[in-house]
Amino acid sequence: MAGVQPVARAPLKVTQNKIPAFTADEMTSYLHSAPACAGGPTLSGDSPIIETLEFVECRELTKRLKLSIGLADEALVCSAVLRGPFLMTMMSLPPGAPPGPHYCHRVVEIYDACTGRLLVWGGYPTYDKTRLPADER
Repeated sequence: MAGVQPVARAPLKVTQNKIPAFTADEMTSYLHSAPACAGGPTLSGDSPIIETLEFVECRELTKRLKLSIGLADEALVCSAVLRGPFLMTMMSLPPGAPPGPHYCHRVVEIYDACTGRLLVWGGYPTYDKTRLPADER
């Protein structure tokens, strides 16, 4: 889901005309400023755990994630992998999908390193045994 800023977080402070426009420490503070990811709140009410945080060119991240980020290949982005688990309240569902609730253990958020704007986020699939018939659990 692209372009949706988490409303519960404090604003990310950016420095104009500097690339990156924020430091890893500033992004860490931003990500820890609320008990949520772009997809929704943590189940515990605690801030998410940051598994990885890196500044990387779009080209490399596009290859790694097999995902179009929407910037030039040489553009710098900040990629963060967050661990919850999360209640995915900001997730779009395809027609006919079960209404939920939906949960996700890990989420990736990708930010423009020049503006601090969230470009894209997504959840890693979570295996949910509760959706299996009782004899398969």
